[in-house]
Amino acid sequence: MDPTSDLDEGRDAEDVPACETCGDPLTDRPDRRVITWVEDDQVRSVQFCDEDCRENWTRE
Repeated sequence: MDPTSDLDEGRDAEDVPACETCGDPLTDRPDRRVITWVEDDQVRSVQFCDEDCRENWTRE
């Protein structure tokens, strides 16, 4: 099973990424947002269920 599949077919909630802010599984979320950056020569990213959660994220 491809965890990056856009189809979300055959995937359980515990097998998909969770929103960084609220922790909800990101299945069937058409408003999903992703932030990606480079830190210490590593690519980092976080995902959010919508723009509101992205705006409420505080990077630790």
